[in-house]
Amino acid sequence: MKVQVVLPSFIVVSQSAACMLSETHAPDPTPSTWWNWFGIGVGNVQQGSCKRRIKEVAFVAINVRDLILLQFGLEQKFLTLDQIAKMFFPENREVFNWPMKCVRKLVKEGLLSVEKPGFCKPALYRVTRKGAALLRRHGQVTGLGAIEKIDTRSWEHDLWVTDVRIVFSRRLGLQQWKSERVLKQENIKKKVPDGIVSFKDKDLIIEVERTLKKKEYYEKTLLDGCLRQFHEGEVILYIMANETDKRWLMKQAKGWERIHFATIGDLTGMKDSITFENASGKQFILCRKEDHFA
Repeated sequence: MKVQVVLPSFIVVSQSAACMLSETHAPDPTPSTWWNWFGIGVGNVQQGSCKRRIKEVAFVAINVRDLILLQFGLEQKFLTLDQIAKMFFPENREVFNWPMKCVRKLVKEGLLSVEKPGFCKPALYRVTRKGAALLRRHGQVTGLGAIEKIDTRSWEHDLWVTDVRIVFSRRLGLQQWKSERVLKQENIKKKVPDGIVSFKDKDLIIEVERTLKKKEYYEKTLLDGCLRQFHEGEVILYIMANETDKRWLMKQAKGWERIHFATIGDLTGMKDSITFENASGKQFILCRKEDHFA
């Protein structure tokens, strides 16, 4: 699913003290216009007409990037500061500059909650009920609710899945991604993959395997995926922890031509392209696009 939010021309979430727009602010004609400011109740920000009214009000402004960040975080369960920087602030290499300022604003407004569990080093940011409600009011289409607690059993796997989605979006230009949470909402009784991303005229089924499971599990999963769950034209991509795991699972998938494999290192370290390989040695190649967020 491409992260998209439909909203009015201007959103103000609180009167609590904050960031003031300059009195001569007008839409920026540069490529950063995607992140123009928005608000409710003050009027469009233009030179002249509402200049005086803006100077009289202190407010926190939530921009389009903030809303897209919240929707992305809601779909992916949680985010780290580093992931937020890579996905939404690629022009800022220093995460404690604009990325941190953005996160602090969202936490202060109660839209994000920060957790520092003992089982992981980085702080984890998840969208709160208030953040989910804000998205629903402004056109967020998935209808997902906030998660109340981060699952300690799967948090490392969830981090990897988000890293993979960021690479597919930023480096490969493939942004039409449906997350596991969205897929579970649509298919309550079925096992769903970690993500499905649109590529040309087909869907790519994404499975991230941080650790291997039992052979019997894959025998059933590979059979269900190829024969029952996914259409013939869909390509199944497994992203493995290392080359040894990749070779072992590739052996289990012998005979299934549309299941291809690569490692997480292949993906994150790619230069011009990423090559997935099936058990027969056939390749499925995705070429890198110019880093962008459209």
